[in-house]
Formats: sequence, C-alpha cells, structure tokens
Amino acid sequence: MLKLYSRAECSLCDEALGMIGELGLSAVEIDVEADDDLMAEYGLRIPVVADHAGRELGWPFDLEELRRFAITEANAS
Repeated sequence: MLKLYSRAECSLCDEALGMIGELGLSAVEIDVEADDDLMAEYGLRIPVVADHAGRELGWPFDLEELRRFAITEANAS
C-alpha cells in the first residue's frame, strides 16, 4: 500500500492523488501538519509518495514516473 504525504488545501497533493487514482491505485493519505516531525521532514517537499519499503517519490513527478514507482512497489511485495 502506498502512502501519500500531504496536507489540506494543497493543489499539488490533490494532483498527485488524482494520478494515483488514474493508475487504479490507492494510497493512505498522511497529513504532515498533524505531526511536528512529519512537518519538519515533509512540509516543504509534499506531495511525497512512499512505499512499504520506505522508498520515496517526491514531487515533481509525472504519471509515467509514478507508474514505474508503483510497478517496482508491486514487484517488491
């Protein structure tokens, strides 16, 4: 399962979530503003997609880059 580090009212985060859906994938959204440590780590980098192995795909990325990241994630599971 993918994780999407994001925050409310983030148009880039909404765009990333839309791409995840476009690929038929799902992700758990994690609001970085809810945790000081997450905000310190991801606040300026969101949106960030992460997999179960801890790999991260940071913005900017396009649909093809996300697809490749997700394929690698699926093959590692």
